[in-house]
Amino acid sequence: MTAGLQISLQTFTIRRFLKDTRKLTHTLNKVKSLGISRLELARVPFKEPYIKLIAEACTSAGVAVGSTQMKLKHIEQDRDWTVKMHSQLNCPYCVISVVAFTALKKGAPGIKVYAERLNNLGRYLKKRGVTLLFHHHNYEFVPIGDSDGFSLLKEYLDPEAVGFVFDTYWLQRIGCSPADFIREHRGLVHGVHLRDFTLQGPLLNPRIRDTELGRGNLNFPDILAACREVGVSYAAIEQDSSDPWRSLAVSTAYLRSIGVTI
Repeated sequence: MTAGLQISLQTFTIRRFLKDTRKLTHTLNKVKSLGISRLELARVPFKEPYIKLIAEACTSAGVAVGSTQMKLKHIEQDRDWTVKMHSQLNCPYCVISVVAFTALKKGAPGIKVYAERLNNLGRYLKKRGVTLLFHHHNYEFVPIGDSDGFSLLKEYLDPEAVGFVFDTYWLQRIGCSPADFIREHRGLVHGVHLRDFTLQGPLLNPRIRDTELGRGNLNFPDILAACREVGVSYAAIEQDSSDPWRSLAVSTAYLRSIGVTI
């Protein structure tokens, strides 16, 4: 069902285990033991000493970095290092993780300026073999005039320079069908974050949060079918879990149960 779609791990899930550089190979061996052989590298120091160590650990564990997730301001501070780092990791995608709140507060003019920053960076990276993507949350969808932040951003972005990573949890949280949203953006979406959606107690004021794949209410067979239909390159498992190794075991087992090859 998911031929051509690469399943990876968004390392936000295991972020605290990546802090000890002495145990990087051990940590990535645990990732590989779950059947996952690709990473979206996030919440790590994107500095040369650390990247050298993570690259060595990836080689040792047989794990590849398929994408990174960084902040725009950090990339703009040293674009050449960003290119060098992605080349060192043999990584084709660079994902911007957070839209500037100052841009959203300024409405359409602020979003237009922010989009131009992304366009300029995307064109620069593309010439050097790296594809720039933008990852949304939920606040980009807050109404702005007759539109909303995400729609304005999409309008101002150059699709030849910047693509998208969609997040199933955040899409469900704003009331969208993740599968339908993916299908509606054929040609623009390159990656998807796989996060299930659930409610937890207390009874009279339940909390919305993410959970293990298959433990919530999202239709992942349809979501993954949509990814395949529109040519999404990768889908990264992500969860904010107090016990990430147990959660990842649950999520990977669920994916296999619905016919996904990891």
